[in-house]
Amino acid sequence: MMIQISTYLIFVHLRILYEPSDPGYDAKRRYIETKLAKYKEPKDPRTGEVKESHVKINKLYKVVEELEKRSNEINAEKKKEVPNMNKLDKMIKEYRGLANTSSVLIKEVENTTKLQKMIHDELLLGEFSIKQRQSNLMGEAYYLENWYNERLKQMSTPTPTPTPTPTVAPTPTPTPEPTVAPTPT
Repeated sequence: MMIQISTYLIFVHLRILYEPSDPGYDAKRRYIETKLAKYKEPKDPRTGEVKESHVKINKLYKVVEELEKRSNEINAEKKKEVPNMNKLDKMIKEYRGLANTSSVLIKEVENTTKLQKMIHDELLLGEFSIKQRQSNLMGEAYYLENWYNERLKQMSTPTPTPTPTPTVAPTPTPTPEPTVAPTPT
């Protein structure tokens, strides 16, 4: 069992350093297996104690186990971070969308203020032209009222109609007859 664990540890270590598709992976695996073959018996036959090399292997196993645990924790954290990253990406996209929307709204507000200024100017111009037209109409009304009052006065007061004076035809003035000088006899 111990050899299996140590072999496993070595293979894990080997797998961390090399990919199974790497050339020479099998040769390295066989080399490690032959080196581990001498450790098949964990206890020393003379003393009955666990060999020092197996103690080192056990320590290695614990280190590798800790590394695997930490690696699994990191992977789990990464998996947890992925949804958080997705949330962050969504939030970033949302904020970018809001920024774009706000810039569009700012442009719309600027356009609206320009339009309001144009409308205000047009209203002032229209108000001026209306006042000018009103003034013109008031002048015309005043003129028409005066003209109407004058006509009423003329119609209400009888004006003596001049009697026509007979015109006498001029009498013809006699034309003097030429006097003929007497002829001497």
